[in-house]
Amino acid sequence: MNLNIQQLIQELKAARVAQGLTQRELAGQLGIPQSHLSKIEAGRVNVTLGSFVEMTRMLELEVLLVPRQHIALVKGLMTAKDTRDYAVGPAYTLDDESQDEV
Repeated sequence: MNLNIQQLIQELKAARVAQGLTQRELAGQLGIPQSHLSKIEAGRVNVTLGSFVEMTRMLELEVLLVPRQHIALVKGLMTAKDTRDYAVGPAYTLDDESQDEV
């Protein structure tokens, strides 16, 4: 199995484990034998695209195609944290509003 595909499968396995699902539980939801899911996670069988997408959705994930030039942007958005500890006010005020305050 292609290394990139195996990395994706390992991400699915990590999501399954993080959600506290056993192989048997996820396989039951997918309608496949647990032994087949085990082989998929071990990289011993190729998974079809349809099965892969179905697995992702069962694990509350979504498959998206991102243009290569935007990958860094998407990764940045996924990991960005708002570390500000102050209230953000409006970027502008209307002239009428500023006169009311005087």
